[in-house]
Amino acid sequence: MDVSVVNVLALYAGILLINTVVAVIMYWISRAELHRDLVLVWGSMLFTFVVQGITSGIAPHSHPVILAGFATIWVANLAYSRLIRDVFEVRMPFRASVIFIVAALSVSVGLHLAGAGFTVMTLPTALAVVFPQVVTTLRAMSSRWPEATPTARALLLASLAVVIHILDYPFLRMVESMAALGFTVGILVVFALSIFAPAVAAEIMTARQAMLEAANREIQMQTRRKSAFLASISHELRTPMNAIKGFTSLVLRREPALTERGKENLQKVGQSADHLLALINDLLDLSKIEAGRMEVEARPFSVKKLIATCCGTVEPLVKAGVGLRFEVSDEVGEVCTDDGKLRHVIDNLLSNAVKFTEEGEIVVRAQVVHDQLFIIVSDTGIGMPAEALDRIFDEFQQVEGARQKHRGTGLGLAITKRYTELLGGTIRVESKVGKGSTFTVQVSAAYKT
Repeated sequence: MDVSVVNVLALYAGILLINTVVAVIMYWISRAELHRDLVLVWGSMLFTFVVQGITSGIAPHSHPVILAGFATIWVANLAYSRLIRDVFEVRMPFRASVIFIVAALSVSVGLHLAGAGFTVMTLPTALAVVFPQVVTTLRAMSSRWPEATPTARALLLASLAVVIHILDYPFLRMVESMAALGFTVGILVVFALSIFAPAVAAEIMTARQAMLEAANREIQMQTRRKSAFLASISHELRTPMNAIKGFTSLVLRREPALTERGKENLQKVGQSADHLLALINDLLDLSKIEAGRMEVEARPFSVKKLIATCCGTVEPLVKAGVGLRFEVSDEVGEVCTDDGKLRHVIDNLLSNAVKFTEEGEIVVRAQVVHDQLFIIVSDTGIGMPAEALDRIFDEFQQVEGARQKHRGTGLGLAITKRYTELLGGTIRVESKVGKGSTFTVQVSAAYKT
């Protein structure tokens, strides 16, 4: 082989290797889809070059070996077409490309067996190799050219140059005097690609990042507006609801002429008012947390007394035949966190346990491990299926079976999780249908701002 051709090939291989290594490093750092596309482009081109070099050394003028080399070039062109597809968001004709390359290889093999010349034999396969890239590039140019940046347009032009470079193979590189020219053209094309492809990827990722940040800002603004609206409307609703409760209680206490039917109706009014007031309070708490207006007021308190108070609150609601007890280990004394919010968490968990436990027992346990307070609320209630555990802490979510038997808003566990996170802690759940549920709350024994 001519020395000039060898030098050109060495330069060609060096450019491919450097770009492959750079693309791998970029993808390893960013994990971005476009950088992965660059890894596929440069890696497949380097693989193609190595395979062709090995096969050319074994059988330099073997037509079947040359056709096999074209198949590896087709893989590299698919990788380039994928890059064009992801950058310009156009379709890539993958299925048609597979059909075309299989048919073209069959035709080329038939021409070889018929004794056709090299150019005639390889031309169908060369056209099939460039087909996906030509179609994808032309689609991108027809739909994205007007708004494309200069760098993106250069990438499309480089793509067409790659196509021309591949199509020159049947005409130039089998002529000894023209081989160096063919490979020199390839170097220029690859060099242009090594400049424009990463630049376009960086432009696209920067633009997409800016769009995501703008969308995120808009979502945060809408969330703040929603939270402010909920806080306002909840406050306005709570005042008349308290008045309804107060007047209902007053009439029940001071109106001796009420019939039994009238008392029952007023009691139902009071119960409905309690339910609505609880819903309003939940919405108000949720809106305050989302708006960032909920503050933590940490102070020392006895965990045992807090749990005893919570159990005493729900004890009248426990069904007959269901036991309620608590266990606080000896090392649990006083902790320093927001007792009001922690009480809300325990109350919510106990209320759910009481609501869904028909028999067995409900147990609250507390222990301190490495400055972390663990509160475990377990029951022998109806339990939950595994697929429901991922969403029970979302707003307005309820398990299907529980929804039919026990009406609720689906806010209790959502607020419980928000309060736990506000205290710098976590909450997790284990449950089996028919066996019961166990909720574990973990918060710092000494709250740190």
